[in-house]
Amino acid sequence: MKEKTQEELVYLDMTLKMPFKWATGEPMGEFFRELKANGKIYSNQCPKCGRVYCPPINVCTRDHAKCTEKDKWVAVGPKGTLCSRAVIPGPHYRRDVEGAFCGRDCHA
Repeated sequence: MKEKTQEELVYLDMTLKMPFKWATGEPMGEFFRELKANGKIYSNQCPKCGRVYCPPINVCTRDHAKCTEKDKWVAVGPKGTLCSRAVIPGPHYRRDVEGAFCGRDCHA
């Protein structure tokens, strides 16, 4: 019977640089253009239920209506309500980041 040999593992301690471009999509593109041009936060509103999404999205999470109509954009802020958050208790892959990160939807 052949004896199994253990594979030698090779570890490389290096940082990879992987530049990429990410398409934001129409709602987020409009959001960032308005923020850059005027310094204001605008977001879209569902035409059925009236719920405002910040950051903006394509489809309402409650009734699945398209939220892409330009006339349904509303100014947001300067105050709001934090609906959810997630705490990362352990070490993070980015060692300089600690604490809470905000969630996207509160399902209220």
